[in-house]
Amino acid sequence: MPFSPEKISALAPDEETLKRAEKISDTAKWSTAAFDGNFVWGSVKGSALEDYSVIISLEPLNFNCDCLVKLKVCKHSLALLMMYAHSNLQSTEMPEKVFAWASKNIKNIQSDNPTKTESSSESAIKEKKKNERLELMRSGIEDLEKWLYDIMAQGLANVAHSNPRFWENSAARFKDSKLSKVAYTIREIADEFNYKVSDYQKIAIKIGELSLLVNTAKNIEHLGAENQEELLNQLGRLVRKNEVIAADHVIRDLWTVIGQSEQYTLDGLIERRVWLLGNKSLQVALILDFLFQGDFDLKFTVGESFESELYFYPSTLWQRALVNSPEINFSRQPLQYESFKDYEAFFEDYARKISINPWLAVETGIIENLRIFIKSDKPYLADQNLAFFPIRNISSSSLLKLLAISASEPMTYVVTYDNRAFEILSYIHEGSICAL
Repeated sequence: MPFSPEKISALAPDEETLKRAEKISDTAKWSTAAFDGNFVWGSVKGSALEDYSVIISLEPLNFNCDCLVKLKVCKHSLALLMMYAHSNLQSTEMPEKVFAWASKNIKNIQSDNPTKTESSSESAIKEKKKNERLELMRSGIEDLEKWLYDIMAQGLANVAHSNPRFWENSAARFKDSKLSKVAYTIREIADEFNYKVSDYQKIAIKIGELSLLVNTAKNIEHLGAENQEELLNQLGRLVRKNEVIAADHVIRDLWTVIGQSEQYTLDGLIERRVWLLGNKSLQVALILDFLFQGDFDLKFTVGESFESELYFYPSTLWQRALVNSPEINFSRQPLQYESFKDYEAFFEDYARKISINPWLAVETGIIENLRIFIKSDKPYLADQNLAFFPIRNISSSSLLKLLAISASEPMTYVVTYDNRAFEILSYIHEGSICAL
């Protein structure tokens, strides 16, 4: 959509706002300013400590700025639109927080419309961008191998005292190479070093995962098509909603919510995880949503069920999925499920899945005959064979509730496992899923 000076002026709420916008419509005054198809975004220094974040949808025209001025179109939004109109912005891949805002606020996202036909020139441009991203990723992998070598040569005890800027610059470097998950992992490592008592085992695992990625990427041509796709996912390739739907990895079932959690990411986004279980397929699905601010459109409640199609992201193991519907109808239904009798059975299945997807970070399952006990003020889950593992991320109130309900008797729990500990998502009582 063309934006003439007259059209931009007409959007201004008053003459003073327009003049202020013109003063800051210079890319040198913005820390970031870019566009991708239908969306323009940027960050600019304001009166607050942190930069103001601006997002614009071009079709339909919509503005979002987190500055303190409560105008539909503020000076920052106008300035960013001016820079876009003068072709002063670089085309780049849409960041996660922009996509999250667009998914929530714009009903007809052009880039997410699977019915939109593409011209040959548009297809050629997309293919060119894809090849450019792959080339950047290859270069980033070579850089990552050298980076890991330097880290291990220094030793974890020495790099623990590195300047925070070292970690920030390293993460930014790999993000520029389109290795967003690598960048995030480096930030997680840096965050762990910030604790007074760093968990060196956790840090070593993260470094090991990065090393596995490097070695696999160096041999990508020897992988099958599915494993190549999975590797790109693990490196940080952004898979958009329209691509997931077009892949047609779909299961229609009666889905029951078996767990839910929310937390803030290192990027300041709200991350929501919703675990679902198909009553017929017995497929476990993970709905992973990100939100910059506000509330999620779809609300989920542990124990409730809904009939729907789920579209699964391309992977060697189907796990992450999305609901392609603005509304779903919930009800209470009897739960159909399969469970493991003990840890041995659970880990046999886990080992089978790891052999298919070595990057499987978290496994979900239902395990019977588990008891909670406290040892050295820390909670553990023990099975009928007295094998036990620590419980992570459980509040004191939830722990007391489960101890009171179980009365030291074995119970059936819905859990996730992350290579080190179990997290309790919910428990099963009289055939129904119950929230903590």
